[in-house]
Amino acid sequence: MAAPIGLKFELPLERRAHTRTVLVVDAACDLPAWYVKANHIVVLPMRVLGKDLDALDTRDVDATQAFYATAKEHSRRQLSVRALSPAETQRFLLSQVGANRDNLLQLTSASGSSMVYHVCGQVAPSIMLLHRRARKHTNFRTKFRMWVMDSRTMFTGEAILAVAATRAMQRHDAPKRIVEHLRVVRRSVHTLVLPTSTRALPPTYSNHDESSLRKWVERFRTKPARAPVLHTFAKGTTTFAVGRDYDESAQMIFSAANDAMTRGLDVPTIIVSYAGPLADIESRPDYQKLIERGRAKRIDIMLAPMSMVGTASMGAGAISVGFASKRFLS
Repeated sequence: MAAPIGLKFELPLERRAHTRTVLVVDAACDLPAWYVKANHIVVLPMRVLGKDLDALDTRDVDATQAFYATAKEHSRRQLSVRALSPAETQRFLLSQVGANRDNLLQLTSASGSSMVYHVCGQVAPSIMLLHRRARKHTNFRTKFRMWVMDSRTMFTGEAILAVAATRAMQRHDAPKRIVEHLRVVRRSVHTLVLPTSTRALPPTYSNHDESSLRKWVERFRTKPARAPVLHTFAKGTTTFAVGRDYDESAQMIFSAANDAMTRGLDVPTIIVSYAGPLADIESRPDYQKLIERGRAKRIDIMLAPMSMVGTASMGAGAISVGFASKRFLS
């Protein structure tokens, strides 16, 4: 077994004087690196474990691309995804909150597929207490608050919520109002995923069942006979469609995103992630059509690498598309 990767957390200088609210996502949130950097979003790492493997997913682009190259070999080693321990999570989050920060908003993957939500909820009271004590020795006298929100989705769906939060922060909305806004948007977020490591089509699961998505993910370990498109939204996770092959299912995903634009989006953004070289997606005619329609409708189309965490569950070559639309299924 390779030695575990050490955790070294330091607060970047550019974040020390930034907005008084810190937005944190977990590593499974499929945002482009440029967007994370431009908006000072903090990424809470997660671990990918397997035989002779202990990888820390920090959304580092080079490390993620290297992981894709060996993902098929890794999949035969029964990879698992782990949240950081409570102590590691607390230390990391405290390292990202300077004395001038008043609020911390943590978005996590669906609680049924990851323990990040539960761990963050567990350490939130101690983080608030420790940070308030530290601020007593500064000139900052405002109350420090922390919110932990279960996105009830994953991958690009969580990224859509992060974009909604970022836009609200740019409007200088009050933190409580941002949280209320995200709770509304969360109900209209749709995440479509085309996995490449499946064994059976999933039944319908409720997001309120903590073990449901974890059980679902465990079913996706071998190459599928067909190519299912999975759909996660407010009511649970279902099979959206089943293509005859990978390419047909990919076309279904991009067609669905176009349909969502036609019906209307609650957040003017569509995010696509891919577990492989992004040029593979950029060269697809159906993706280029999505780009053209987005430009015409003033909708941002973002393309991001799928996380190591997502690739470990869905397989190399997996595609995820996320958007928010109350009218998508109407």
